Amino acid sequence: MKQILFIMIGVIMSTGCSKQMNKVEILSYGITDNIPDETVARPDAVHGEDDIYDGWNLLESTSEIPLEENIQFGIEYVFRGEADNGIATVEEVIIFPEGGLTDPESGRTYSTDIADMEIQVNEPNNFCYRLETDWETIPGIWVFQVRREGVVLAEQKFKIVDK
Repeated sequence: MKQILFIMIGVIMSTGCSKQMNKVEILSYGITDNIPDETVARPDAVHGEDDIYDGWNLLESTSEIPLEENIQFGIEYVFRGEADNGIATVEEVIIFPEGGLTDPESGRTYSTDIADMEIQVNEPNNFCYRLETDWETIPGIWVFQVRREGVVLAEQKFKIVDK
């Protein structure tokens, strides 16, 4: 009986420990100037597509972003944990300021942007947002999150301010 109890405790502890191992560390954040290596269609995205970046070019480490068209900002992070073949599936999430972004052409309002991504474990990853149009230049708090299975593993807030 004691052996069964010890085995059960061992299984519970190892399961709990493996879940705790899944964490995200934000390496840097702020104003960036990344050049996309590839653009892929994603109909649910604000512009209907996503830019894929192979590099990270941080210009200024800051959480306060000036409200100006064409400025790009984001986070660089690393996922530490267990994953099949060194690949983890995460959600890269951007929560827009209250009221969201409204595309005047389609009339669609976006409160969040959520992209399911397969990323390398223990390797730097990044995502960012460029204010491309006047209807996107919305002041307020923009929140970047990395989630896994609905759990927020990391969060960085940016305050977009009119200077």
